[in-house]
Amino acid sequence: MEKGVWAAATHHYAWLWANMHVVDPAYSGVRGSFVAGEMARLVVAWPPARARFRELRDHAAAMAIGPGAAGWRADWVVLNRVLGEAHRTLAWYDNVRFDSSYSSILGRMPNALTDALLAQGRWADVGRLCHDPLRVLAVYRDVAAHMKSRSGAPAVILDANASWCRNNVGVLLRCLLAAGREADAADVRRDALVWDGSDAMVAVVDREIHRPACGVSPNPHHPPLRAR
Repeated sequence: MEKGVWAAATHHYAWLWANMHVVDPAYSGVRGSFVAGEMARLVVAWPPARARFRELRDHAAAMAIGPGAAGWRADWVVLNRVLGEAHRTLAWYDNVRFDSSYSSILGRMPNALTDALLAQGRWADVGRLCHDPLRVLAVYRDVAAHMKSRSGAPAVILDANASWCRNNVGVLLRCLLAAGREADAADVRRDALVWDGSDAMVAVVDREIHRPACGVSPNPHHPPLRAR
C-alpha cells in the first residue's frame, strides 16, 4: 500500500478516536474495540502511525490527572494496548490499586486493563476488579443464547462459541477464587450450572473449584489473598 494511503488511514483513525464518541456516544464501545483494534494493526503495518497515536495517548495521560478523570484514564489504557505498551498500564495499576480514592475509577476501566492483567496471570487482581460477577456471567449466557437462536448456524460455529463461553466462565471462577471471593465464586458456579448443565460445563467448573490456589500479586500492606 502506498505511503499516502497509510497516512490517510492514520489521519482517519486518529479523527475517529478523537471525535466519534462525541458525535454519537452510542459508538463509544466500537471506539474502544473495533477502532482500537484497527489502530493497533495500523501501528504494526506502518510505523509512522505510532507517533500520531502516541500523541493521542500522551494527551489522554495529561488529562487523566487524579481519580476524577475516569474517561481519560480509560482512553489512556486502551491506547497503551494500541501501541503495544501494556506495561505502562500495569505500572499505573500497581501504583494505585490499593488507593481507596481510585476504587471508582478502577471499576470503570475497559477490558484492556483486565486483558493486560490476565496476560501476566494476575488472576487475583482481575478478581478484585470484578464488581458484579453475576452480571459478567449473564453476558456469557446471553452470547451463548444469541448464537443458539441463529437458525442455520454451522455446528462447528455453535460448538466454538459454547466452548468460548464455558472457558470464560472458568476464567471468571479462577479470578474470584484467587481473590478470596469464595461466596461469589459459589454463586457463579450455581448460576452457570443452571444455565448450562452439560458435562463440559461441569468439567470446567470442577477444574477451577479444585484447582490449587492461584498465585496472587502481593499487597505491601496486607497479607496476600489466596483461594481456600
